[in-house]
Amino acid sequence: MSGTDRFMELQKTLTEINQKYTYFLMAAVGAAVGFSITQTSKAPLSWWFLPLAFALFLWGTSFVFGCVTLQLVVRMFNLSIAGLDMSAGRNPICKHDPAAIEIGVATLKKEFDKENARATLFQRWQFYLFILGVAFFIMWHIIEMWRRIPENMCLWV
Repeated sequence: MSGTDRFMELQKTLTEINQKYTYFLMAAVGAAVGFSITQTSKAPLSWWFLPLAFALFLWGTSFVFGCVTLQLVVRMFNLSIAGLDMSAGRNPICKHDPAAIEIGVATLKKEFDKENARATLFQRWQFYLFILGVAFFIMWHIIEMWRRIPENMCLWV
């Protein structure tokens, strides 16, 4: 296996890992939302639920960021395919003109790098928003536990 083949195999593996990570976070968000709904299905609505509402908002935003990440990855694959077609002279605009191919490939690479930076940013924030949602859920849960303590019970004995 040549160095180029190894590089391509590593690149493919890295892409698969990133996609699985994005899907994992999206599934975790779905599980968190579902769990929070089962925990509150019979509870009357009150101001005490604001931390939970914020957690749900953060989880929803995290899910959307995961979707955007996947859309950007698809766009990056399309840009890669267009670059390969252009390099092989299969682009109807550039055809076999070396100067046009060089400019076209450079333009596509710049666009690819921009989309890659955006995908990385969205994936990073997908994780941060998920963790922040977990923190707000835990805060809400502690508040709910605190509210259930009987008034005549002493906590510091």
